[in-house]
Amino acid sequence: MRRPHPQNPLFPSWPAGVVLVAALGGMACVPKVSVDEREALPEMVTPVPSGIDFGSGTGMNPDVNLDPYALLGIQPNHGPFSGGQLAILRGNGFTPEARVWIGGEELPKQNVQPVDSKRLQIVIPAGSPGPVDVATQNGDATESRRTLVRGYTFDTFVVSPDLGPTAGGTEVRLQGKGTAWNDTTQVYVDAKPCSSVRAVSAEELVCVTPPGSTGAKPVSVQTSDGVAVDVVDAFAYSDSKTNFRGGLSGNALNGKLEVLVLDRNMGTPLAGAAVVVGSAQKPADATGRAVFEGPELLTAQPVTVAAKCYQPMTFAQVPVETATIYLDPVLSPACGMPDDVRLTGGASIYTESVEGELFWPDVREFQAGGWTNVPTPKNTDEQRAAYVFPLATDPATPFVLPETYDAVTPSDLTNSGYRFSLRSYPDTVTLYALAGIENRKLTPPLFIPYAMGITRGVKVEPEQTKSEVFLAMSIPIDQGLNLQVAGPEVTSRGPNRMDASVAVGIPGQGYVILPGARQKGLYPTVSPLSIVGLPPLVDRLSGSTYVATATVYTGESGGVPRSRGALLETPVSGQLLTLDRFVQIPNVTAPLPNTAWNGRSISLDWANGNTEADLLVLDISSGGGLVHWTVVVPGGTKTIELPDLRSISTDLGILPGGITLKVSAASIENFQYGKFSYGDLSARSWAAYAVDVVDRRYSP
Repeated sequence: MRRPHPQNPLFPSWPAGVVLVAALGGMACVPKVSVDEREALPEMVTPVPSGIDFGSGTGMNPDVNLDPYALLGIQPNHGPFSGGQLAILRGNGFTPEARVWIGGEELPKQNVQPVDSKRLQIVIPAGSPGPVDVATQNGDATESRRTLVRGYTFDTFVVSPDLGPTAGGTEVRLQGKGTAWNDTTQVYVDAKPCSSVRAVSAEELVCVTPPGSTGAKPVSVQTSDGVAVDVVDAFAYSDSKTNFRGGLSGNALNGKLEVLVLDRNMGTPLAGAAVVVGSAQKPADATGRAVFEGPELLTAQPVTVAAKCYQPMTFAQVPVETATIYLDPVLSPACGMPDDVRLTGGASIYTESVEGELFWPDVREFQAGGWTNVPTPKNTDEQRAAYVFPLATDPATPFVLPETYDAVTPSDLTNSGYRFSLRSYPDTVTLYALAGIENRKLTPPLFIPYAMGITRGVKVEPEQTKSEVFLAMSIPIDQGLNLQVAGPEVTSRGPNRMDASVAVGIPGQGYVILPGARQKGLYPTVSPLSIVGLPPLVDRLSGSTYVATATVYTGESGGVPRSRGALLETPVSGQLLTLDRFVQIPNVTAPLPNTAWNGRSISLDWANGNTEADLLVLDISSGGGLVHWTVVVPGGTKTIELPDLRSISTDLGILPGGITLKVSAASIENFQYGKFSYGDLSARSWAAYAVDVVDRRYSP
């Protein structure tokens, strides 16, 4: 495990190499204020202390007489106007009652975490673009108030997603405030132009990123009048996460439909790809586009796209004027995969390090102590231990106890807390820590948490170490809930097992997964399930909810048919929750078993009741999983007709022989089929879903 830097002997509470930064951190961040401004606002500006030693190597002259209530700087000193970013304030004389104002707005208490007398960790609020003042004050002591004039800047626009592969091809959305963008506006990432720039409104642009090198890059927007606005570090290149791009967009069909076909990995146009709209077919041009016009395009039409050595895809109905379709390559040597193809997706690659400290703020002021809310071990097989985790994207994620080398123990003591280090993917993440008693001699190992800490807005850059992240271990784990599962109808093939759990949902960010907050058993079930080991939703969990979910499945290994219920949220513990929002199991009625499929017609059915599906996703795989045909269908559709791709070319479509047909029926919150995006193909975006898999034979 990568540990923090060794401690500096002069300042044991600071990691080595950051002493000068701690003393001068404000200098790099203090805004440029003119002499006239300083004279006009002497009471607001914290002066940079004299006596700084720039050459001795100690980083600070010990004889310096610092302002007892100094505010030296904020790091980082800029960020998105949407807020949510973690920042460190540096100064002197901070107390546990420290308060913070950004742009005149006082931060909620739970967003201000005093670390020691020289550092405050805060979460930046939302604001309007431009520079704002930053102020601190200890409680009601007005004499301690200090202000950095124009100390923080809210960026003019926000890029989402702000991370994509170095190969480019990520469709990003720029959201501005007070901008006047139009279709002549240009976007540049690291001085390279974006492609397919489109103005959704005067304050919203969509474009596709160019290729780039790993790391955070500036993004520039330039209007036709020559005015350019730059945001530093607005987009980062990395190959560690899947990006959801493409889908359906635009106004309702009015006689014209444009289809854009791109390679999903490289983001490049697929010239010559076969595009089938209704009964019409034409190849995509050099830009990957195919445009269809005619009176039949006044109503929704089926669209299929296929190319040699690419997985075909069908939208059973397209009701809007634009379809941007990304095709995955067929991973076969017969397709001559080039050596430089960089595949994205799958598991994240954890290459970056986050380092910081866990501390217990309920002991002596700004002095290390703690573990007071964790019991004393009963025997030599037990020990106190804590672990730091990123939020999960799925509330049903099983809790996995990390390896022993990831444990934070009382031996990791510093002057202010207990050191931790973990790997993370590049992103703005929320971290939480659990402290408790573990016993590794048992099989499986036992870990019972008693205390929790959480911090939000930790920005992790590609190929950089994020340091000085602090989690206050002040939240007890002493709450519980009861669950009653009322799932879908049982078919002749299942389901016959059940798995229910409760997580803590952090709005818009993810889920805290806890050991013990899970129950498994037979399905159907009659008795309520008792879920224990939850934290109260107070302190830095204010505004969060308990998120309950249940999955019913077949066999002990979690097989199909399977149905996962919609999440049920509540801010109140100690109550009985009924989980009954399940999608019924889909049933393939054609092609039937032991009959040859013609490659074109599919029929489905399902029982009535529970939650209706908004979307159906069919995955037809052939060649032992080599070639997959994805079919996207609006909910409620029971009959699907596909084009005969082999009549266009024998190189297109799935392979003859045995096929596997997987049918997923999904309920999606606020879903509109005409605004489908590739993210809607992921079960992570489904509120509830049911899935079944059957084997058939394809004989063209």
